[in-house]
Amino acid sequence: MACVLIVEDVADTVKILTKVIKATFPDWIVESASSVTEARRTLAEARQPFDFAILDFHLPAERGE
Repeated sequence: MACVLIVEDVADTVKILTKVIKATFPDWIVESASSVTEARRTLAEARQPFDFAILDFHLPAERGE
């Protein structure tokens, strides 16, 4: 079982990526963050390490920027 972090501020994109990952790998854990700050918090509070991340290169530092 793998654990993936999606870091993306567009909610529809997160939904699509999550749906595709879960359909292909149903036992994977998928988490998401919508800003750099939220991603850092998610990484710090994770119960297990993430195996990989899908990153938005134009992500805002804070939500709403």
